[in-house]
Amino acid sequence: LGAPLPMHAEHAVSVSLPKWQDVVDYEEGRARVVDAMQCGYPRFFFHHAVRQLFQMCAAKFGTRNESCILVSSREAQHECRAFLNAQDPGKSAVRLAEVGLSSHVLNTDPELVRLQEDISLFIVLFDTSLLPHAKAFWQHTGEIISSRFAVQCLRILKENELAEETIFLEERFGRNLEISKGHEARDTLKARIAGLSSHPPTFLTSLAAGPQLPPVVSRPADAAGNGVATLTVASTDVFLYPSGMSAIYTAFKVAQALAPGCASAQFGFAYTDTIKIQQRMGVTNGSAACHLFARGDATEMEQLEVLLQRERIAAIFTEFPSNPLLGCADLHRLSALARRHHALLIIDDTVGNLGNVHVLPYADIVVTSLTKVFSGDSNVMGGSLVINPLSPAHASIHALCSTRAVNALWNEDAIFLERNSRTFLERNQVINRNAEALADWLHRQPSIQCVYYPKYTQPTVYQRYQGGHGLGYGGLMSIAFHDARSAHDFFDRLQIAKGPSLGTNFTLACPYTLLAHYHELEFVESVGVPRDLIRMSIGMEPIEDLIAIFEAALR
Repeated sequence: LGAPLPMHAEHAVSVSLPKWQDVVDYEEGRARVVDAMQCGYPRFFFHHAVRQLFQMCAAKFGTRNESCILVSSREAQHECRAFLNAQDPGKSAVRLAEVGLSSHVLNTDPELVRLQEDISLFIVLFDTSLLPHAKAFWQHTGEIISSRFAVQCLRILKENELAEETIFLEERFGRNLEISKGHEARDTLKARIAGLSSHPPTFLTSLAAGPQLPPVVSRPADAAGNGVATLTVASTDVFLYPSGMSAIYTAFKVAQALAPGCASAQFGFAYTDTIKIQQRMGVTNGSAACHLFARGDATEMEQLEVLLQRERIAAIFTEFPSNPLLGCADLHRLSALARRHHALLIIDDTVGNLGNVHVLPYADIVVTSLTKVFSGDSNVMGGSLVINPLSPAHASIHALCSTRAVNALWNEDAIFLERNSRTFLERNQVINRNAEALADWLHRQPSIQCVYYPKYTQPTVYQRYQGGHGLGYGGLMSIAFHDARSAHDFFDRLQIAKGPSLGTNFTLACPYTLLAHYHELEFVESVGVPRDLIRMSIGMEPIEDLIAIFEAALR
């Protein structure tokens, strides 16, 4: 309980919550669980280095009864202030501080001097009573600072509590590159993502090697026999962010800028913070900030069309497939509706992933959490935003993205993402095979009421948009049992890693509805998400071992 996942990883992005009751007690804030947590998912839990940097900045720049957080950019800093002021206009003013750290001036450590880049701290100071709202901004928007960034700041300030041997292990056996190579790593990541987003796709192993042909021939046409047009994506149409949610938040801000005061629409149930961004961060002309079409079915497609005919909508958001029910929207129809009514179509392909699905031709913007299977090692956060070069709004979107922070992904995080993602295609194929075999096995078990997996939810729709390297269904699935007790017992007996996140190289499970929607369970049940749903991200273990583990848990 409370250990990092992976074990002993200083910058792990998941935490072990091995029993059903652990998740309940975590959501209730009970000390038994909260005090045991050595780490947590970075948007929900402040890493000890991040917390220490916050405390130092509050002590240096704050006044009595003030707390602070740091965010990823100057734009996010001003947006955080606006968000906090809107929560309680009667509170004392929210203040901003921007501080530059220069390793050349403050430190003679050769490793830090080689950084060749000054660091800016974007500090938001506020009355401590506003801390829950500041945490909400950090969580919803993903405009976070990473734990590695915090460690580096503390090293410059000679205030780091992280053991030197831990730093040595990170540098020697982790990135194996100087921090000054961060710009090169970002360029490689952009080119790699651009190649994966193009059609036909390519995979860039390194800038020096140039793009490589995919190891598996991509699908030349969709399941209906419609050819997929050639699409070449430039690296300049790829933007990197400190988290996947930051990429989504940026897409949302772009849509708001292009259609001020207009609401957005969410088609299909989505990850909780994607919905919260639209509900809480938008400024509308008196209407609902977000129109939620949670079931994402044919009936709601008709309802969406009616809405678009009577109201200007800034953007339509959808996931492909959706999290956690693995539903698949008709992207052809969504794209046609969006173009006809001058709304952006923003697609999150994290669950399907860049190696399996090709959705950019139908979108204006595709966002991806690079934290997940693209990285796989569960030790670094990151996100990407790709602009469709054929989008009618391409020039406007590009201009707006370019005005926001363009280097918000910290150097060291870029280095880790680049290193981890070199094996993305090979890992993705193993995960595809394992997940399909396990889903087939689970589908045959009478004790399981439903397996939510693209092969069984909407296979025909999903297959229309397969076009990456793997041609698989991805590694994510969810299962529902006939009764709550069976679900709880199965989860407690399941001998795999259990905690938040997905797309890890190891198999990972969680009671998703409880973890993401604990305080709105009745609402999510009303739109078809089971209260006792178990979500599973399948990893690279031998499939016979995985089936044996799941079989034992079902007994």
